[in-house]
Amino acid sequence: MDEYRPRRTATINRFRRGRAVEQTTCDGDVSNGLRFLGWFKSHRNASQDDGPIPLTLRAVFSHARLAEWVEQYLEFLEERGLQWSSKANYTTGIINILSYAIADDGYVLTEEKGQTVMEQILNLRRQCDANATIQKMYRRRHKEWLDW
Repeated sequence: MDEYRPRRTATINRFRRGRAVEQTTCDGDVSNGLRFLGWFKSHRNASQDDGPIPLTLRAVFSHARLAEWVEQYLEFLEERGLQWSSKANYTTGIINILSYAIADDGYVLTEEKGQTVMEQILNLRRQCDANATIQKMYRRRHKEWLDW
């Protein structure tokens, strides 16, 4: 994660697509990544693992089952009543970190059923966004809210 920050915030970086982000955005990504790794360590069902998976950026974010784990993480957050917009933000942080990991030498982007891990996680992000839109439509407004 130490190398992630300079890459995302540097004004010019040949390995990054797009412009630099503010430090606050980068801090949010790191927090979301650490939150995911915390779930990975403490709450994930590891019964299907072939062996222990090191709790490192490379080991977790380059694993073929990453998208499956992100889906399980989102289900975990759903059970705890987290808003869909928050789940979308958490997923965006994971996507940003995965983009960083993909750019690393030796990263192998795995596929399942014709979709890469990145495409699968992007699908999850889109679904979170769609659910957030629906959730927003049905939220209660404060009685003093003015709708122009």
